[in-house]
Amino acid sequence: AVSFSKQLQARVRAAQREQERKLGARVEALRNVPLEELVREAHKVRGGFAQHRTLTVLAGEVEGAARAGEGDRARVALEALIEEARRISALPDLEAPPSEGPASNASAPRAGRILIADDDDAIRRMTKLVLERVGGYEVVALPSGEGVLKLLEDESFDLLIADAMMPGTSGIELCAALADSDLPVAVLSAASPEELGTEPTCRWWRKPLSADELLERVAECMDG
Repeated sequence: AVSFSKQLQARVRAAQREQERKLGARVEALRNVPLEELVREAHKVRGGFAQHRTLTVLAGEVEGAARAGEGDRARVALEALIEEARRISALPDLEAPPSEGPASNASAPRAGRILIADDDDAIRRMTKLVLERVGGYEVVALPSGEGVLKLLEDESFDLLIADAMMPGTSGIELCAALADSDLPVAVLSAASPEELGTEPTCRWWRKPLSADELLERVAECMDG
């Protein structure tokens, strides 16, 4: 019999291929365009969604990176913006997890809202896929820590998962900033706190995490 872990990984890979197919063409068209065009595209995508805070934050990240001349960071933020807009447009009530794709878990009840901040595109995308498509959670993913505190001013989440050593605002800094809040924070790192010379005040999850390990740890957080 095929183990649960192998079945899970197969479902995640299938969902990732489907998402890559849908995003690929639009993102590829933006590879070599001027930075000003990236900003125009960001505001064009953002303009189709009235007062949606997450898209506003991501559009701001695109514009900030473009002004700093950081093309790669601007493209990563724009890709996240397009991905989030696609997710929202597929959800009539803006609440249920994505229903399309072979690994959909749309019949499951909404389990909670999770915010991810990670500058590693592959890790961010895979984490989001596993939690949405298999876990049934509603997930918002940002490519940096800068927009997290701004987003939390207007939106509530049940868990924040942040990379420990992102450029700019790191997961360790987010952990410290949210120490007095009710929001559980999990910091992801390939190193131990001791190796980074820090004393964690929140959950510390060592990379790499398998899909089932991630789901198990998130479930523990959601259960209190």
